[in-house]
Amino acid sequence: MGKIIINLLLLSSAVYGFFYVAKPGWARINELKLEAASYKETIESMEKIQELRDKLLNDYNSISEEDKDKLKKMFPSSINHGEFMIMMDNISSLNSMTMLNIVFEQAAEQSGKALGAKSSSGEFSKFGFSLELKGSYNGFKNFLANFERNLLIMDAELIDFSSAPGTEKAKTGNPVDDIFNFRLKANAFLKSE
Repeated sequence: MGKIIINLLLLSSAVYGFFYVAKPGWARINELKLEAASYKETIESMEKIQELRDKLLNDYNSISEEDKDKLKKMFPSSINHGEFMIMMDNISSLNSMTMLNIVFEQAAEQSGKALGAKSSSGEFSKFGFSLELKGSYNGFKNFLANFERNLLIMDAELIDFSSAPGTEKAKTGNPVDDIFNFRLKANAFLKSE
């Protein structure tokens, strides 16, 4: 009988030890396992981000300086008025067009230093301008083709034309050769800083 009592005491002390001593420790071990799993997941995520960063950095470094310069011309952070007017005049001259006027649209919140209005996405800004040109219809078609092939990313918003006042019909009798006044309203896109 003494052995049974001793066995019962040992068994009850084991149950007591499990519920009052080991069980709180067991719960803490489970918490630590969950925390370790969370840390492991975070580390794996960071490793993926590092791999992506390294891949992007390698891709960027593989771009030639010439191509980087083209990208800067295509998507500049600002536009110089004078250079832009010369560029538009050169495109119009190449196509036998006369540039009559160019008007730059200034955003209301701008102080005059940089042109462009920020988009709602914040990734780019728009630089609006209007051009008035004089020339033949074919010249204007060629102007638009060159305008489209220009390195600077631009979007035509409005094209308007009328017959040029005080001009006679072309001697060929072909209306395509007549002289027209053209108005082009467009936006160039700039990289936001």
